[in-house]
Amino acid sequence: MTDPILSQLRPENQLYGFAVWQMLHSYLERGSIDNQIGPSHYDSDSPQAVVVEFSYTDQELPSDFFEYEVRVELDPTTDFSRQTAILTIVTEAERLESSFYVRQTRYQLPLGNLMALLPQLKAHASLILPCLPVAEELDDHYRL
Repeated sequence: MTDPILSQLRPENQLYGFAVWQMLHSYLERGSIDNQIGPSHYDSDSPQAVVVEFSYTDQELPSDFFEYEVRVELDPTTDFSRQTAILTIVTEAERLESSFYVRQTRYQLPLGNLMALLPQLKAHASLILPCLPVAEELDDHYRL
């Protein structure tokens, strides 16, 4: 029987993809393989990625968002610990009567560094996050 994660990955990405999936599994609330084999939108020229989403707090966010998202793009030509990891933090920026704004802050770092930070993030996010370089900030507006 084939593992469902392996069947979604190209052969050259199966080793790293499965390892990343297993490493992030303890944080997993919702996870997926981006650009998986099979669906009609699959693009053999685009990279594949392991994406997991999780929350540490009871922060109210739109149903499309979790407090944290980790995306690891799989590149079999790069050392495992140097795979590119993108950590996205979603926070509520402002709540109005019929809508609210969320801010997504993205940090890009090597997978090895991310895995050293993740266990500490819940208790020490306010100390850790300001030390990381911000790759991108996005603000989105949502109606209630």
